[in-house]
Parts: sequence; C-alpha cells; structure tokens
Amino acid sequence: MSKIIALVGHARKVGARVEKHFIRLNRLDDESIIVDVGACVGDVIKDLRKYRQTKRCKIFAIECDKKNLEYLKKQNFSNLEICEKALVGQDTEGPIKFFRSPRGPNWGSIEPARLSERWASAEDSYYVKALKINDIFDEFGIDKIDYMKVDIEGAEKLIFDTMSMETAGKIKQLSMEVHWKNPHARITMDWAKGRLIELGFEVKHMERVEIFCERE
Repeated sequence: MSKIIALVGHARKVGARVEKHFIRLNRLDDESIIVDVGACVGDVIKDLRKYRQTKRCKIFAIECDKKNLEYLKKQNFSNLEICEKALVGQDTEGPIKFFRSPRGPNWGSIEPARLSERWASAEDSYYVKALKINDIFDEFGIDKIDYMKVDIEGAEKLIFDTMSMETAGKIKQLSMEVHWKNPHARITMDWAKGRLIELGFEVKHMERVEIFCERE
C-alpha cells in the first residue's frame, strides 16, 4: 500500500508542532468524493489541489463560521460545493449556537463542544443550521466518501457517538484532529481510537493529536 502523506494546510504552529492531516493519495481518482469537515478558510483544500489525484475530485466543504465562509467563497475552487452548516450528532435537534473565538479563524466551535476558553470569550455568537452525521449522504446526493477530513475544535465526540455503522461503512479514509487535551470536549485519544475501531476502521495514531483511519 502506498505511503501516507501529510497535508499541512494553513500550517498553523502550536508550540514547535505544525498541525497536519493525513491521506493516501493513491486511493483517489477522478470519481472520488472528498468531504472537508471544518473547512475553515480552505487551506487543506488548497494543499490537496496540488496533487494530480485530486484535480477532478468532487469536494464538499462543511463550514459554519460566517467570516471563514466569506473567505472560502473567494477562493473559487473548482469542483467545490460549500455546505453552510455545522456537522452534529444524530441526536441534535434544531439550529445550534456557534461561538467565534478572537484567537483566529480555526478556533471557533459549536455550543455542545464546551470548549470554555473559546465560547466564554467569544467575539461573536450566532445560530447556525445543523447537518446530522447520518444524513450526510442524502444532503450531498452521494453514496460514498473516499476521504473525510475532520477538524471541528472539540465537537468530535458529538459526531462519532452517534455515527452509524452504515455511515461509517461508506467512508474509505478519515483524518481527524482529536481535541483530547481540553477536558470540556469530553473526549480522550483512547476513546476516539476505540470508537473508530468499533466503527470498522483501521486506526493509526499519527502524531500527538492526529489520527488517520481507513478501510478496504
């Protein structure tokens, strides 16, 4: 099997570490579907676009931060569809409150994530539409996801707690940043890995907070 490569995206440094996401490019072709959950300003998408395997892939960007959406739209990426919603757990009902952090475009989070240092000092907050995880295929009119990137600032447990086996079985590759260091997110790295294994993924702990999953 081919090498797993790192997508650096916005290359934001956290201490001496650069945030990354991971992918096997040889598993993509012109018919592939990519879903970027927490697309921010589109830097991971921009990094993906450097590779020939992604030139004709259909990409769906899920983002609910108003300022990020403005910038993302200005990028004019080809084959990109933007979903102006927050991805949530299946048990979420109605719109959900989003808190924008003054620390930057990649620090906002939805209310149940309870990242206290973010929502307590938020520079803005507003309600956003929600997309339930098990409704994602109907939302986009697709029947598979070849690569999903997840970077949602502490809301991971909300989603994967209620992801069904049917949904998980249609996702071939998944890269996720696990915000386990914040106790308000109610998630640990061990829980994240264990839950993804339950959902049928082969899981690799790539770096301190990043994991990569795949299935045949």
